Amino acid sequence: MLDTRLTSVATQLAGGVELEAEICRRSMYQFVLRSWHLVEPENTFVDNWHIQAICTYLEACYYGDLNQLIINIPPRYMKSMLVNIFFPAWVWTKSPGKKFMCISYAEDVAIRDSIRMRDIVRSEWYQERFGVFIDPSQNEKTKYKNTHKGERNCYGLKGGITGQGGDYILIDDPVKTSESTNEREMERVNQIYDDTIYNRLNDVQTGAKILIMQRLNHNDLAGHLQEIETGWETLILPAEYEVEPRFTSAIGYDDPRTEEGELLWPERFNQDYIDESKDTMSSLSIAGQFQQRPSLLSGYNFKKDWFKERIMNTDIIARFISADTAQATGDDASYSSFAVGELMSDYRLFLRLIHRDKLEFPQLQYEIENLANVYRHKLQKIIVESKSSGISVIQSLRQTSEAWIGAIVVPFQPTTDKVDRAAKAAVWCENESVLLPPASEDFPWLFDFEEELYNFPQGKYKDQVDCFSQLILYVSHYLAAGLTARRTAAAGRAVAQPSKVPAEF
Repeated sequence: MLDTRLTSVATQLAGGVELEAEICRRSMYQFVLRSWHLVEPENTFVDNWHIQAICTYLEACYYGDLNQLIINIPPRYMKSMLVNIFFPAWVWTKSPGKKFMCISYAEDVAIRDSIRMRDIVRSEWYQERFGVFIDPSQNEKTKYKNTHKGERNCYGLKGGITGQGGDYILIDDPVKTSESTNEREMERVNQIYDDTIYNRLNDVQTGAKILIMQRLNHNDLAGHLQEIETGWETLILPAEYEVEPRFTSAIGYDDPRTEEGELLWPERFNQDYIDESKDTMSSLSIAGQFQQRPSLLSGYNFKKDWFKERIMNTDIIARFISADTAQATGDDASYSSFAVGELMSDYRLFLRLIHRDKLEFPQLQYEIENLANVYRHKLQKIIVESKSSGISVIQSLRQTSEAWIGAIVVPFQPTTDKVDRAAKAAVWCENESVLLPPASEDFPWLFDFEEELYNFPQGKYKDQVDCFSQLILYVSHYLAAGLTARRTAAAGRAVAQPSKVPAEF
């Protein structure tokens, strides 16, 4: 009788184990809930919608709906645990033969997560439910196999990437936060990806590359990947919700928050924590690491508030063309940039046009000639940076262009770097001596220019801002006269008009 009862209990328990195993196989989120105690036995699981969202995206990678995924999320929001620990362990419950290539900025970080995943797989709970065991013939901290030929290999970017690829490539925080302003480090990491990681998927049709990181810089790996490759799906999870721009999902899982400033995980990171972080971190660090946009909404050298007045200018007393030409046209070459500015009767400068392109030498001259003909009315000077290809452009314009064009070409000799020139030009923008047009189809270049302007010098591109700064600095003596007149008028001593319009106008 006792044996029968024990058999019945054993059957019920076995049925419960099998049911739980099937529930876990069908849902990574359920797997996380039920295996949490194996990773954090002393810490209570604190649930939140973003955990389920990340699990949903990772499941989409497993099922082949996504094969390139970037998740941008603040630090300590379970990003490493979900991607580097629970995801590979969950995949092995369904496809134990899959191979993982796990990468972080430092090998010790990668090893930490490798050990924690191994703890799950070696647990009685996991082995009883899924029948997956670590192969004793290959059981190291940095690389181990299971008894179904599945593998998990981990690497630190500092030590280099060696060995074979994987069915899944998981990249977790490839750059340390302390290197966020180190452009050389950004380029080094990006180059490692391009040279070593890019083509390591065993099967590009069924595998997936997943990058999870906090944003640090416009040219960090997340920015780089979206620049050089198409097809990257992004899940963006700022600590405080921003209504604009609203994140939309390609797989139907949107951010449920609706109010500006709503917290991502208030049960763990409340408003006091966010506010204290803002007191000890720079605005740029908060923007990148917490808000997942490595730029300040207000701008860096150039502030959005300085350009509140927008006009469709018809008041033109003089025009100027500014050209900042680049040497080559390869993928890594800088852009050549061209701007048209209009001096108004109150001696403020209106930016009529600015754009950039990668052009060979003959096309550089043709572009400037074309702009000169289009904006010939009241055109006073064509300002060309006298450096690199600009020297040849100046000579060619003077020698082979129409006489009237050659006569108004003037060299601009930079004596400081781009950042210093921009800082000097920014003064005239701050005192409202420079105006931009309103956003409209008449100015299709405006969005890209403002994106570059407000992110300078942190942004990837700087060519248009340098051209813009060159234009402002060349006419700064006119801007100074206009500012003096307006301030004098504001004090009630005169009209807001420069005392004398130069004869050449």
